[in-house]
Amino acid sequence: MKVYGHPASGCTWKVLATFHEKGHTPDFEVVDITRGAHHTPEHLARHPFGQVPVLEDGRFRLYESRAIIRYVDAELSGPALTPADSRDRARMEQWISVECCNLVPPLMELVAPLLWGRDPGAEALRRARARVEAALDVAEGELAQARWFVGDAFTLADLSWLPYVQYLFIAGQGALVTARPALAAWWERASTRPSWQQVMSRSGRGPEARS
Repeated sequence: MKVYGHPASGCTWKVLATFHEKGHTPDFEVVDITRGAHHTPEHLARHPFGQVPVLEDGRFRLYESRAIIRYVDAELSGPALTPADSRDRARMEQWISVECCNLVPPLMELVAPLLWGRDPGAEALRRARARVEAALDVAEGELAQARWFVGDAFTLADLSWLPYVQYLFIAGQGALVTARPALAAWWERASTRPSWQQVMSRSGRGPEARS
């Protein structure tokens, strides 16, 4: 399998970490989004929205990181990252949906000034922070009762949350995590997994990536 992505892309991190959790390393080709390579005709043929990552498996091509990690988990040998039990599997999908719909939109607005130099304004930042805190509060309640988002099993739900919690620390918003004991304990467990450490070591991020 081959992945087209960028070392500083959270969605790329998620996909690469899934490969590492399975005990595999994909072929990796950098699409330099800092130089506009994601908008070239060559890349738009892979991803019509000009984003990363993209997966190729022979003649099969797939974009959108949440779809890619499900495919990688299903196709590759190694530890299962999707529960066999239907209720646990549904809970995993629930937490991936929470990440996608309730956490990521306001979080990206909150971290935009530091990470990308975009300032949406004080009122927009206040609203974004409140929505991020609401999502983190819900996660805190769940993680106060379990080691991972789906009980004792590390799943694609945990992998889906990792990049965005990482962004909070990189953007100097780590106190939103450390103020919540169960979420902070989850972060310590998740961010020290060898798969995530391997991805972050190649991300170009310094020691602040976990602090």
